[in-house]
Amino acid sequence: MFDSLYMRLSQKPSSSLCGEEALEELLLLSMSLPTHWLDQRLKTSPTVYATDASPDGGGACASVELSARGRAKCQNLLTMDDLGGKNDDVLVIEFFGGIGIVFIDNNPLCVKLAKRHCAYVLPVDDIKKVTEEMVRDWRRQFPRVKRVIAGGGWPCVNHSLLNSAREGAGAETSELLGVMLQVAKWLRKCSKPLRLPDWEIVELYDNVVMDESDLEIQSRKIGFYPMFVEAGDMLWCRRPRLWWLRGLPLVPATDLSVAEKVEKSASPHYANLSKVKRVKLACTKPALATVLDPGCKKLLEDDEPFFTVTRKDFTLAELELASQVWTGGGQFADGCIPACARSLPTSWADEQLLVYLISQNVTHRGTDVRLSNQAPMIASDFCRRTVDPTMWSWKVVMSHKRPGHITLLELVAILDLLKRQSRTNEWHSSNVLVLVDNQAVIAVLAKGRSSARQLQGPLRRVASLMLMGHFRLLVAWVMSEWNPADGPSRWVGRRALRDA
Repeated sequence: MFDSLYMRLSQKPSSSLCGEEALEELLLLSMSLPTHWLDQRLKTSPTVYATDASPDGGGACASVELSARGRAKCQNLLTMDDLGGKNDDVLVIEFFGGIGIVFIDNNPLCVKLAKRHCAYVLPVDDIKKVTEEMVRDWRRQFPRVKRVIAGGGWPCVNHSLLNSAREGAGAETSELLGVMLQVAKWLRKCSKPLRLPDWEIVELYDNVVMDESDLEIQSRKIGFYPMFVEAGDMLWCRRPRLWWLRGLPLVPATDLSVAEKVEKSASPHYANLSKVKRVKLACTKPALATVLDPGCKKLLEDDEPFFTVTRKDFTLAELELASQVWTGGGQFADGCIPACARSLPTSWADEQLLVYLISQNVTHRGTDVRLSNQAPMIASDFCRRTVDPTMWSWKVVMSHKRPGHITLLELVAILDLLKRQSRTNEWHSSNVLVLVDNQAVIAVLAKGRSSARQLQGPLRRVASLMLMGHFRLLVAWVMSEWNPADGPSRWVGRRALRDA
C-alpha cells in the first residue's frame, strides 16, 4: 500500500511536496484506520432491527422474541438453505426427474413441479433434443461454475426383475443410457472452445437390480461396475438400487462401509451381483411408530424393513419432533450436530443462533448480507432475497418527522437508530443485524462511501458512531411490504392529520 510513500521517505529531504501517488496512499491509510480499531470477532447481537422512511417521516422497530416460525427454523438446522446457506459454484444437470438447475424430463407435470421448487430451472422436455451446441450454451451461461453434477436414472421398466415382459438392455428406453453418456462427454469438452477452465464432472447413474446380462451390457457402456445400496439400511422400506458413481469417491467412515461383494445370505435374490460392491450404511432408523398405525404390530423381525409401506398422516407435533435438531438453549439432539454448528457456543439462545446463521451470508465487503437463491452464480449476479421478518415479534422503538429525499431519509433513519442505541452499552462489541428495504442505502452502507453529497454527511456520522460504540452493522434487505418499520414511519403524518 505504501510503495510510493516509502520511496519518498527514503529520499533526501526536499522542499517539494509528496507526489500524487504518495498522497493517495496517505489517503488510503486514513480510510483504513477504522478497521484497525474494530474487532473482527465481535459477538452476535440477538436483537434484530428494522428501519424505514416515508415522506411522512421515519421509524424503527426492534425484535422482542422469536415467533413460532423463527423457532422452527432453529429447530431444523440441517435446512440451512432456507436461511440462504452458503452457495457453491455447482451446476446440477438432472436426467429424468429430480430438481436440478438443468432439468431434463418429458413429463409436463414434473417440469411444472421443478419450476415450482426452483424458479430458475432450465427445462428440456426430451433428452434426445440435447445437442453439443446446447451444452456449450450452458457453459457460456455459467462461466463461474467449477463443478457439474450430472446424474439420474434411465427408465427401469425393461430392467426390473418384476416385469415378466421386460425387453432388457436392447429396449428403446434402456438405450437412453447412451444418450446420457454422450451428454457427459460434451460436458467435458465444452470448455476449451470457449477458452474457459475445464469443468470437474461428477457422474451419477442409478437403476434397479437387473439380470446379469443387462448388468454386463450397461456397465460396459459406463466403464465400470456399480455399487449395491439398500435403503432398508437406514429406513423401514426396502429399495435395492444399483449406483454408478464417477468423480465422487466414497470415504469409508463409522456410518459407511464398502464390501467387495454382496453377501448372498443377506440378499438371496441377487445372486448375480458377484461383481458388484456393497455399500453398507449404519445409522439409527426412525422410530417404528412412524410407519405403523396405532394398535398395529410388526409381524416380521423387528429390525427387518418392509417390502413396502403406506404413507402415514403425521400430526404437526410428530413432524416437529422428527425433524428437531436444535432443541433450544444451546442444546442439540443426540447425534444431530451439523458441521455448521459444531463450533457454536452452547450458551446461545435461539435468537442469537438465528441471527448468526443469517450473518454467515455476508459478501466480501463484510457487512452486506445477501441470502442465496441457490443459483450457480456469485451473490452479486442475482437479485436479492428478502429476509423473512415473520421469524420475529416486533416492537416500535422510534418514530420521527424529517423532510428530504427518500434515500436520504432512509439513511437518516438508520443514523437516528444508531444515535439512540449508542447511549447504552447494548450494542458494544457486537454485530447488529438491521433490515432495510432501500437497496441504495444498503449499498452505500456496505461500501462506506457515496458520490452523492447529501449522503456523505450521514455516512460519516454512521462511521463515527460505529467507531465510538465499537459495533458493526450487518445490513440485509427486506421487502417494503414486509418491513415492520413501514407503519411507524408514517405515524407522525397520520397524527398530524388526526390532530388537524
